[in-house]
Amino acid sequence: MKTTKKVLAFVLALVMVFAVSAAAFAAATDNVSVTVNGIKDGNMLKLYKIADASVGDDNVIHYTMASGLPDDYDTIDEIADVDPDSAAAMAAMANAYGAAFGGKTPTYSATAADNKAVTSVAPGYYYAIVSGNKDTGIIYKSMLISAVPKVVGNSYDAHDPISINVKSEEEKITKTEPDPTTGTAEAHSTDGYNLGETIPFKIETTIPNYPSNATQATFVVKDDPTGLQDEP
Repeated sequence: MKTTKKVLAFVLALVMVFAVSAAAFAAATDNVSVTVNGIKDGNMLKLYKIADASVGDDNVIHYTMASGLPDDYDTIDEIADVDPDSAAAMAAMANAYGAAFGGKTPTYSATAADNKAVTSVAPGYYYAIVSGNKDTGIIYKSMLISAVPKVVGNSYDAHDPISINVKSEEEKITKTEPDPTTGTAEAHSTDGYNLGETIPFKIETTIPNYPSNATQATFVVKDDPTGLQDEP
């Protein structure tokens, strides 16, 4: 009788261990919520999968890389070797992914509302960009997002919900009119010019740094005259 109880206890223990492991494995496969803040309403967040991440029977995370990745960043080891504190190294990797995914359909996408875009992604690594023309004067930076399962004790769980702020910079444009008497490029009123004369406006701006093989990269500077008067 005692032997039977011991066997039953051992079997129950095995069942409990299996149940816990199965639950942990299932949790590690759950989708991860991703929120990117700071995107003007109407613009679209696009995420392109770099790699799937899954927990194998050996209790180790395995990665399946997407096809068509740039040669220098098509393995997890190559990604891990990039120094996250080096702006140049991170920019080089982001530019390479941007060129590789240009023109392709994103794995996930979400339109921004309430100044943020929200979506849910399968475990893995992603390249993310913001597209659209709902902002004037703002350049959004690309992002690399990790939604890899996290280690919990001797097992794994789904990555915590992700909430990040998009990095962006304002386009700086200055407009000046040379003084009609000195010709110096300083901000002056146009009152000194007469009807029919050409006013040599000077517009200065910083052109965004696009990848050399980026597709549909467009930068437009538009100047709409306002308040013009035709006086006799």
